Amino acid sequence: MILVVSAEAFEVREPNVFSALEVRSALAIGPLAEAASALGLGIIDPDQLHVWIEPEVLRLDGDAERIRAIDGMLAYAAGRGWVDDAGRVRAHLAVRAA
Repeated sequence: MILVVSAEAFEVREPNVFSALEVRSALAIGPLAEAASALGLGIIDPDQLHVWIEPEVLRLDGDAERIRAIDGMLAYAAGRGWVDDAGRVRAHLAVRAA
């Protein structure tokens, strides 16, 4: 699953790929952090290589089958230590032209 983030919105690409989670943006880190917060997407990790995503964002517009698959992905991530204390899941960050 890929979340493409602009200053005003984000879109989900490859919504049925549950084996990877990535955030892509053409924004620099500062504006991306502001957009992620304003959009309710999550927060940029201090390492600037990851974004901590709010799980509700991944479930938006999902039918019951897709939500079950997302919950499975989140459970797998939790087992790997990729979920923080607030319940956000870690996504890879690619700051480049989306």
